[in-house]
Amino acid sequence: MAKEIVPFNVRFPKDLHSDLKKLAEADNRSLQNYIITVLKKHAEEILTKEAKGQINNS
Repeated sequence: MAKEIVPFNVRFPKDLHSDLKKLAEADNRSLQNYIITVLKKHAEEILTKEAKGQINNS
């Protein structure tokens, strides 16, 4: 089953956009796929730390 994709527009500073584009190209990914991959990895790391009690959200 395919995952639903929700449209979401984000504005980036020009220099960050350029850096992300270079990183995506170096990883042979589209810019969108690269950003999704990086955000997903970061979210998983944070959620794992929270589950282990390594992050205190208070």
